[in-house]
Parts: sequence; C-alpha cells; structure tokens
Amino acid sequence: MLALDHASLLLLLPAALLAVAALSRRSARPAGRGRRIASLSVRGLAAALLVLAMGRPVLTRPAPLPRFTAFLLDVSASLPADAPARALAALKPSWDHEIAEGHRCALVAFAGRAEPVPIPADRPLEPETVPLPKSLPVDATDTALAVEAARSLFREGFHNRIVLLT
Repeated sequence: MLALDHASLLLLLPAALLAVAALSRRSARPAGRGRRIASLSVRGLAAALLVLAMGRPVLTRPAPLPRFTAFLLDVSASLPADAPARALAALKPSWDHEIAEGHRCALVAFAGRAEPVPIPADRPLEPETVPLPKSLPVDATDTALAVEAARSLFREGFHNRIVLLT
C-alpha cells in the first residue's frame, strides 16, 4: 500500500501546475503548438513528481499472520468404527503441510462432548500414536460443542480457522 507521510503537501500541486503553466507562456523563443504542449506536459509532470516526492511516499506491506488450524474429528458411533483412523490418515498430509510452513495445529475429538487431543501443535502428525479420548459419549454428536471447544483454543495474533472431519 502506498501512503504519504505528508499528504497535505498535495495541496500544493494545483499551485505548482499553475506556476508551470504561467511560466511556460513566457518563452524567449517561438515554438510550434505541439512542441509547446509537449514542453508543458513534461514540466507539469516534473512539478507533480516533485510535489509527490516532498510528501514522502512510503510503500508498506502488511505482514502475513501465522495460521492456527483446529481440526475437529468426529468419533461418534454414527460413523464406522475405523472412520477416526481413516480420517487421521487423510489428515496427516494437511497437518504436516501446515507445520512445515511454520503454522500451528490442534485436534479436537468430539461426539456427545468435545475434548482437545493432547498432541504437539508444532510437530508432524503420527496418526497411529494419537491418543483419542475413550471417555466421550459416542451415542450422540454435538458439533456446536466441538466448534466452541475449537474456538477456545484460538490464539491471539494468528489467522484462526476450523476444519471439520466427519
């Protein structure tokens, strides 16, 4: 984004252009119409660039925020028994890609209740060693509680997002 430290100096631009136009009328040498117009254009552009330079232009780029992704894993009985293991295997490439780019991840298992899974947020995922909670009531599925649990893990200064695995 381009910004000016002293934007108020742009108010001088009309006065500078008028001065260039007035001074160009006084010429010691006669010239053709095309040449006068070209000369006036070049001088006006030079005056405009000078006024712009006096305003001190600054180019800024916003720094990208790191990402924090909360993955929600449905472990309820409404899915086949091997569904969590298959979902974790399918999740591994996405998780590892996020970690490789320097972002953070979390896993929340949910059924009738939601519970964060204690795995490192900055290491590659090892699906076979993920300690899924056994105490969740699997006879129900409460997605709203899972989203609420994920939102409680959000981090300040991160681009937070939620991915639902069901």
